[in-house]
Amino acid sequence: MLKNERTKHQRTQLEEENIASSSGNSTTENKEEKAKFFEKGEKGGKKLHNKKENEVAKILATEGLKQGSKAFVKSIPWVGNVIGAIDDIYQEIRVAKLQDTSASLKETQSTMEGNITDLQAGLKQAKDRELQLAQDYKNLQDQLNKANTETKTELELQKQALEEAISANKTEAEQIQTAITAVNTQIDEVKNRMKDSEEAIGILQNTSLSHEEKITNLNSLMEKEKERITAFETKMDSFEDQLNNQQKQLDTHQEKINQLHQAHLKLEKQ
Repeated sequence: MLKNERTKHQRTQLEEENIASSSGNSTTENKEEKAKFFEKGEKGGKKLHNKKENEVAKILATEGLKQGSKAFVKSIPWVGNVIGAIDDIYQEIRVAKLQDTSASLKETQSTMEGNITDLQAGLKQAKDRELQLAQDYKNLQDQLNKANTETKTELELQKQALEEAISANKTEAEQIQTAITAVNTQIDEVKNRMKDSEEAIGILQNTSLSHEEKITNLNSLMEKEKERITAFETKMDSFEDQLNNQQKQLDTHQEKINQLHQAHLKLEKQ
């Protein structure tokens, strides 16, 4: 059963750091501020990567997006598993199991809805950061327009690092949105399985149906369920691919931030 991981989606250190001002400060102060920026940039990039692994990806891992859709399908009950071979129906036992299945599915749905709330909060924070980063970029561009030769090179490195932060934040928002869509798809599947359980109980408890009619109706129900689950697996595999590709993009941004940090260190030694 899913664990209810509450996402916090705090700002990365890179995105929280104000761009160091080059005007009105001594050369030493500028260097200290820029060194601090790149130190924060490197750590912030790492935090961005770890945050996704520890928060969004952690939520999704428990729901099968990182482990594969088949793992998720097996983790929650479905009518085909509960009914089994129905040529010899033990009605009371199977009805009780189906009722337990419905209760378990309701708990799963509740947990997933909590995850959706967390992911939506993270998406809002990413959109809020987008506005702040855009303002930071404008301020930095103004500084570049006024910069002298001595400070311009370092400001250019800062600009590149900020561009990576902006791109990373955009990718993060896209990844969270993908996660929200994926979890909503899983919630829909859970609801469908609850309906299947209720329908199966209705068939078993229908006194107007003969034994053979119950078998026929249950077989029809399970066949429809099987077809739906196959389509569901295909959707989940697609979501998994999207999330993995988005994580690779975040890793690429991290690597570029690290490279800019090394370039800054090299510049400081000159």
